[in-house]
Amino acid sequence: VLTGLFADIAGYGYFSSWWFVAWGSTIVVIVCGLIILNSIIALNQHAKEQSESSDTTIKGISYPFYWILYNSIYIIILMACITGIAISWGASDHFFSQIWVAFNQEVVLGKIVLSLSGFIYALIALLVTYMITITAKKMLTRYILSSSGMSAGAKDSVITICIYLIWSVGILFSLSVFGLDTTSLTVALGALGIGLGFGLQNIFNNFISGLILLFERPIQVGDIVEIGGVWGEVKKINVRSTLVQTYDNSSLILPNSEFISAKVTNWSHKDQFIRRDLFIGVAYGSDTKLVEDLLLEACESVSEVYSYPKPPRVHFINFGDSSLDFRLRFWSSIDDFIPAESNLRFEIDRLFKEHNVVIPFPQRDVHLKNPA
Repeated sequence: VLTGLFADIAGYGYFSSWWFVAWGSTIVVIVCGLIILNSIIALNQHAKEQSESSDTTIKGISYPFYWILYNSIYIIILMACITGIAISWGASDHFFSQIWVAFNQEVVLGKIVLSLSGFIYALIALLVTYMITITAKKMLTRYILSSSGMSAGAKDSVITICIYLIWSVGILFSLSVFGLDTTSLTVALGALGIGLGFGLQNIFNNFISGLILLFERPIQVGDIVEIGGVWGEVKKINVRSTLVQTYDNSSLILPNSEFISAKVTNWSHKDQFIRRDLFIGVAYGSDTKLVEDLLLEACESVSEVYSYPKPPRVHFINFGDSSLDFRLRFWSSIDDFIPAESNLRFEIDRLFKEHNVVIPFPQRDVHLKNPA
């Protein structure tokens, strides 16, 4: 302020006016920038607080992309403020044209033409591709596939394949914008082939196995599988691996190739029904017909035991060392077979006690011989 006053007193009226206008414009630009910046910070904080899981996603956007997005907004605000301040202090069109020329300056490396603008455009293309994938996933889930009648696994396969296609187009477009032509892409793919031969074959194998799982669908999201004696539910089929949530609430992250080459039991591939066997031994001398009737009566009392696809059956399977051995074969569902087995045991124990049917302990007869 003093500088402008002294300049005006000294007779430099034009300089004094320019000085006050420049500083006034600068203050306005800074204040506007701070207001916008504080608004963005407040919105960012509100989004984190409203998010159900702010560690991984914010409003449906994965945190790394969200971080890039709002930091890009900060950079844009900063550049706009710098531009406004430069204009306030009389920056000419030539100054901005020189900056634009530097921004688009190309660096030629063989047949590859690189530039800072190409890098920025490629990054923007990837961000736009990511936003398109989020929108496409929501549209497919909520509107297109919601009333299709397809199973949850089939829907997930369709969505995943569509996301892969969108990403493939987006990556190719971003590489083209970045400065890689068709010849450069051929060289890059050739280098990728060499990499596959040396150290990336496992990753490539898992990727191809993932595509096989998505198209052939021997395993789908929501299926109950058994791997190495461990039961779990398939939660997600990713590019490289498949996530299986066990009944112990632990997560198994398995390479996709394991589902193609190893032995995997899919208990719900055809339907949700599962057949189970319950083995019971009764004492010798028991009425076997009564035992059969009591076991079938126990099945009728347990709601988790189904009469479809087949009704319960009792089989007299063996004369054991200490008991008459029976097998109760029944059908239940993936979700209900564990409580069905438990409730059946409770009911069988109650009925056996009421009708004096004994479940024997293991017995051994030992004969001692006197050598005399």
